[in-house]
Amino acid sequence: MKFIMYVGDFIFVLGQLPVDPTTGEICSDDINAQTSPIMINISQLLGELELTMDDAVKTTCFLTDMNNYESFNQVYALYFSDRFPEKSAFQVVALLKGELVEIEWIFAKK
Repeated sequence: MKFIMYVGDFIFVLGQLPVDPTTGEICSDDINAQTSPIMINISQLLGELELTMDDAVKTTCFLTDMNNYESFNQVYALYFSDRFPEKSAFQVVALLKGELVEIEWIFAKK
């Protein structure tokens, strides 16, 4: 599910979850295996919008356990070139379907 809002040159993509786009099911119960599909799904969406990860200016990352942050960040970092967007990360009590991670995005058209 994609929730996108355009405001001027900014594109806001609401919480992306680690779900298989064909089944709608959570991909795994492992933080690395949950982070990868979020990053792949957002990359595919960016292709449709004619944007790249380099257009990301801010992410907000919600994790159900901050002990997973380092593992999450290692996978997250693989999808960016030299420039990383600003990032906030928070621990939350729970996510919608029991996911371990959710990421919100802000992109800027150049």
